[in-house]
Amino acid sequence: MKKILILLSICASFFNSLAQNNALNLYFEINQIESDQNYAKLDSFLNTLKVKSVNVRLVGYADFLSNNEYNLALSKNRAEHIKAHLAKRSKEPHVNVLSCTGKGEAQSVDNNNPLGEAKQRRVEMLLENASSNNNVNTRPVQIEAPPAEVKPELVAGKKLIDIQIGQSIELHGVSFVPGKHIILDASIPVLFDLLETLKQNPKVKIEIQGHVCCIEDSKEDALDYGTGERILSVNRAKAVFDFLIKNGIDRTRLKYRGFGHKHPKVSPETSPDDEQMNRRVEIMLIEK
Repeated sequence: MKKILILLSICASFFNSLAQNNALNLYFEINQIESDQNYAKLDSFLNTLKVKSVNVRLVGYADFLSNNEYNLALSKNRAEHIKAHLAKRSKEPHVNVLSCTGKGEAQSVDNNNPLGEAKQRRVEMLLENASSNNNVNTRPVQIEAPPAEVKPELVAGKKLIDIQIGQSIELHGVSFVPGKHIILDASIPVLFDLLETLKQNPKVKIEIQGHVCCIEDSKEDALDYGTGERILSVNRAKAVFDFLIKNGIDRTRLKYRGFGHKHPKVSPETSPDDEQMNRRVEIMLIEK
């Protein structure tokens, strides 16, 4: 049973990570054009959106292995197979494919590696506007009381008061409804850790910093499906800010900012693990 729970937790974390922004990358092996694993990822991603319908654009890519003509056809075939899978779906959300193209090896650079470039063997599914499902409860989780045995120490393994002014510490374990700024129940112990630390150290002032993944243009933030605005990192930082104020922390001790994808820990992102490292909330110490 314990192994099953751990597996479910890992899967949930992985699929939450896929749905946090308005794009999904599906990766392929060399010369591969269809993948049951990718279809499963795609279905799980769509299920987390909680919308009635969504418009997407599919763009296929290949790496530098083989010749230009072959790679162009390969990239188109990859995108077409994803489109065909989407057409077979019978449950919400309904997916309207606006375009399906292949760009061959347009983004690949020949590095003489016989294994090619794994990050370029992919199909990008770019989400555009999504129609909300009004039956979905989008209200933030009501955090009424701390769980038992909360210790005033951040999950990152270092006490906030032990770092230097101007340094940041990642708030491990804080997660949100995919694509939205709604805090999940699993985050409650971590948030109360932070709350108790601030209560026990009344001189401490912090800045809450939101970061997202999966955006090639570092100047943009991710789309918040709850508000329809491209300020997901800002809204998630503010959600933590609002929690602390609601539970008794003076707002003069707190600031919040969203950095979008300006400060990735990993670049470029070539795997779900890379994306997860860039998707985070950090706390910067301002005063102590």
